[in-house]
Amino acid sequence: MAYAPSTVGGADYDDLIRGTVKYYSFNLVDLARYTTLTGAKNRLVGQIDNTFADILTQQDDMEIESFTIGKTNAKRRKKRGGGKGFEDFDRRDPQTWKLAGGVNGRWHSYYSPDGYSGMVGLTAVTKDIIPAGVKQVHPNAEAYSIALEQELIDHYSEDPRLANTTYNTGPSCNKAPYAGIVYVAYKLKKKRRSNTRR
Repeated sequence: MAYAPSTVGGADYDDLIRGTVKYYSFNLVDLARYTTLTGAKNRLVGQIDNTFADILTQQDDMEIESFTIGKTNAKRRKKRGGGKGFEDFDRRDPQTWKLAGGVNGRWHSYYSPDGYSGMVGLTAVTKDIIPAGVKQVHPNAEAYSIALEQELIDHYSEDPRLANTTYNTGPSCNKAPYAGIVYVAYKLKKKRRSNTRR
């Protein structure tokens, strides 16, 4: 099994779902048009289900053994050439994000050492897309991404493959990050062959 090089933005999504690499990638959906937490959560449920379907279509001898839903952060990149300020941050383009300590850190510190097959970033949340109805309770990108993570864990709580055992949100940043990233990490295993005789 090959491992992808450490590149900005992770591995190519097609390589990840085919199983040619064990790494992280992105299958992003922009939640800007969703005006409720429930609507955003439902869209992410669809994205997780579609991602799993993509994997199992490409690797039809495998099945999802377990999966973990999580959140991390992304920062803005400093302007190139030593200029002051930051590059524009595009929620749909990980090439515009600073991933060190966020997605990249989660993969290398937690999921790769624990034998996960891959990790897929599902969405990037910035303060400007938080629905007005929940801004008072979830005022920044980190708080809203935690809320989405918790809603997803609750949604899949009856799925025996869910590896999240608590609603622990993990450590918070001292300073609210520019963006929150919601992801799913997964382990695959070979399908069992049926021993049925004819």
